[in-house]
Order: sequence, then structure tokens, then C-alpha cells
Amino acid sequence: MKKPFGLLMLSVLALSACGTPVEEPSSSAEETSEESSLTTESEEESTPSSSESISEEESSSVEETSSEEPVNLKEKYKLRREDSLLSDSSFKNGFGLFSPETTTAHVEDRLIDYNGEAETDFYNPEADHSYYWTMCQWWTPYNFVNATYSKNGDTHIYENESRRLEVNPNEGSLHMELNADMEYEEKFGGPRDPAASWSHFLIQQNFPSELVKSPSTFEDLYVEMDVTIEESTYLGEGEPTGAECAQLLFYFCLFNRVPADSNPEEVGMNGTGMWFGVPIYDSRYDYVDRYIGGDTGFVGSTNRMIYSIASQSYMGRGPVEMNHTYKIRIDVLDLLKEAFIYGVKNDYLPNCLWNNLYLTYMNFGWELPGQYKVSSTLSNLDIHATILE
Repeated sequence: MKKPFGLLMLSVLALSACGTPVEEPSSSAEETSEESSLTTESEEESTPSSSESISEEESSSVEETSSEEPVNLKEKYKLRREDSLLSDSSFKNGFGLFSPETTTAHVEDRLIDYNGEAETDFYNPEADHSYYWTMCQWWTPYNFVNATYSKNGDTHIYENESRRLEVNPNEGSLHMELNADMEYEEKFGGPRDPAASWSHFLIQQNFPSELVKSPSTFEDLYVEMDVTIEESTYLGEGEPTGAECAQLLFYFCLFNRVPADSNPEEVGMNGTGMWFGVPIYDSRYDYVDRYIGGDTGFVGSTNRMIYSIASQSYMGRGPVEMNHTYKIRIDVLDLLKEAFIYGVKNDYLPNCLWNNLYLTYMNFGWELPGQYKVSSTLSNLDIHATILE
């Protein structure tokens, strides 16, 4: 039996949540424009939900054209796999570490730099720092900036009262542990206040502008990762409520990028965007069904569409097995087209054109609105596309 899926979403520097579910699109989508002549069919049900993500920056402006010599991307982004949209998929550069509260978010003075062993010969050309990745620790009472460091072979280990991070850059593996029960006990003296924010442990990356492309230029768009969930244990009393859960999530963010003086009636509003989810795990359900909703209802909510796909095709229909490595390889381009069409037809992306939608950002990690203790290992992460000739 299909189960509903609940997500939990955070807009930039402010808490937000989804509103009521959106009605299902018609089974045959009409063409939205000559530039976006796509069709799709859908029979899934959308259900109530809430989600949470954040991006360090959300650039939605159109890049200026340049007469300079073409950039050799392979040379400039040396920690990037061939044809990948990601930089440093093996985490060799380390991480910038965000402060705990989104309302005063900033990158801490102490970086996750493997005690000075992170590769710093390469740097993000668009920012004055030596990392592509940032790590989010939203709403923890135990700032990870104070984590102790140790090393076991090639594995760099950071640990504090409620979190543990293990990174092996040679293998490209990232192990994350989070005890939200301990964090809520420290913050609230017990279970989380239902009106309060919840614990996050996320990694995120804004794609450098030269790697930001419109999916209209793609022949395919693959999300690849190996994921193992070692533990998901509820530590509260009795059974968890419907609002208490542990979620392991992956998101893209896409934006409509048109000149600021464009006519919104013709090409949509500059900066209009959507969240596109590839969910991994939700402790409430055997598997994750598709969810469509709006990031609305809280001060600071983005009002963007959340479109999260069903996980059955890459995670199976049964309960997620602990200590089993799921090798996820999925071409999401057609699903992304479906999401775009739905957004246009249901006023999330009014008047937007497919060739003006740009892929700018991704994040991955844990969100724990419930008193859960979790751990997972990520490796072989990649996002790559074949560019149309």
C-alpha cells in the first residue's frame, strides 16, 4: 500500500513549512510553450507534507556574456569529475561550517579542514575560500565548531556531544551521526517543542556559475550515490507521533533566470524557483511516495514548489534495510520536466519557460523532527549530465 510522505523544508535564513497538498495534474500535460514542448503522465497522489533545506546563496540573475577565451573547466575545477556538475565529490577540500541558527547564519572561523590536511591548492574561483562544500548544523545546542578532531588511517573524525563526522577523502566517503534526542534534552529538557525548529545535519553546494546550466541543454541528468543507513532509533517514550520522524533527503534547487527587465507575462518572474527532491528515507514509511506541495506557511517561507519524487524505483518498495548499501543511479531529467510542467500549470512557475530554468544548488543529509539517533554513510556521489549537441 502506498504511504504518504512528509518532508520538512527551511527557507533561506528562516523557518518555513509546506502548506496544504496540491491537486493532482491532469494525466496528459499540455504544452506550456514552444520552448518547453513537454508531455507527461502522472497517477501518483500528492499528500500533506513539510520539508527543510537551505542554500548559502541563491543566484537568479542572468550571467553576462563574455568575449574572453573559453574556460577549460577540467583545468579550472580540478576536483571535479569529468562531465560532473559537482566539484570535489570526494570532499578533499573539506567544508565550511555554518553556525547553528539560520537567523544569524555565518561560516564559523574554524573550518572542517582535516586538521590542516585538506587540499587547499584548489579553491572555489568565485569565493575567497578553499572549499566547495558547506556543512549545516541548524538548531543544535552543541556547536560543532567545538568538536574534537582525531584521525584513524585515512579517515578524519570530528565528534561532539551529539554528532560525529567521519570523512575519508581518498575513498570519497562521508559518515554522519546525529543524536537529536540528546539535543532536544539539552534545549527543551525533553521532547522537541512542536512549534520549534528541529535538528539538521546537511552538506550543500552551490554550483559555480560556469557549471550552472539549464536542463533544457541536457540529454540526461543522473543522480548517483551509494548510501548506507546504519541506524535509525527512536529514543522517545512510547511510539513517535506523525510529526516525529527521521529523514534522509537529497534536493536540487532550480531558478528561472531571465533579465530583470523581462516581462513576467511572457517569461515568468526572474528568481522564481522550485525544490526538486530525491528522497532516501523517512522513518514513518516503508518507502517514500511522491509529494507535491508549497514551501509556505511560515515567516520567511520561499513560496516555491516542493516536488519530491517517489523512491520505489531506486530504493525498493519494502522497508529500508539497515546496514545495506543502496547503489542509487537514476536519470531524473524526465521527472524534472514533469515537475516543471506541473509548476507552470499550477501557478508555482507562472509563464516560465523550460529553457530559462537553471540548476544552481544541491544538498544532502539528515533532518530529525523526532527524538531519533541516526547514522549513515555516503560515497560515490555524483551529479552529471550529457549535454545535447
